[in-house]
Order: sequence, then structure tokens, then C-alpha cells
Amino acid sequence: MKNSPVAIVYNEPVSPEGLYSEASRDILDQVEAVEGSLGRLGVPSIRIPFTRDLSSFMGEISQHRIRYAFNLCESVDEDPQLIGHPAAVMDILGISYTGSPALALTITTDKLFTKRLLIVSHTEGTQVSAYGETSIRGCLHRNRPGVRCR
Repeated sequence: MKNSPVAIVYNEPVSPEGLYSEASRDILDQVEAVEGSLGRLGVPSIRIPFTRDLSSFMGEISQHRIRYAFNLCESVDEDPQLIGHPAAVMDILGISYTGSPALALTITTDKLFTKRLLIVSHTEGTQVSAYGETSIRGCLHRNRPGVRCR
């Protein structure tokens, strides 16, 4: 890691009036916080926005020989349904990154898919109500010492 900085990968705010623009602008505060913390630790870092322009992202990754990244992406071009794509690209490139894997990000932001997954797992003991609330039969902590199940 001596010769390569840690990438701070983030979603670049697209427009000040967009539906998710406030959340996108908030990401810049997070970028500054991570950048400041890494700087205080003496770890070189570089900001790399993730947009639909993958060639630009790939060029930055290649130029700076990125091996590690803080994945702060919450959307791609303010489309939250693409939240898993930055992680997927970093997986393909072999870059170690913070946060959840691409599949977890994708599944947990797709409410309909998650609902269907929970319904399929009904045979495993998960009950799913008509309004998306879930309850678990039995005790999740049954094998932990000191935890009693009803």
C-alpha cells in the first residue's frame, strides 16, 4: 500500500434540485471526514467519484494503482437502485473495500425482492405479514449461553 493511496469512492451529486440531491450532497461531508481521518493517520488518499462513466472511474483506479477503498456510494448518478454497482465493479477489479458486498446492497435496497425472499424462506421459520413486517418464530439466540427463549 506504500505506493498506492486509499480510494474514497463516492457518489457525485448530480443536480442541486434532484429528488435525492440533499442525500447526495451529504456524502461530501462523509468524504471529507474519511479523508481527514486518513490524513491524520498518515495514509494517503484520493477521492474518486463513481458515476455511469465507468471509463473515468477505471482510469483513476488504474492510474493510482488502487488496491483499497472506502466505499461511500449510496447511489449512482442519484439513482439509489444502483447502490450495489460500485461494490460489484470493485469486486471484479479485486479491490478490497469497506461496507457490504454488492449482493447484500442490492438485495436490501430492493423491497419487493426482499419481500419475495422472506416469503420463500417462510418454511425456515420466518413469517411475513401483508405489510412487510417480519417476525421470527422461536428464539434467534437459542444457542447463546445465558439467553433464554420463551
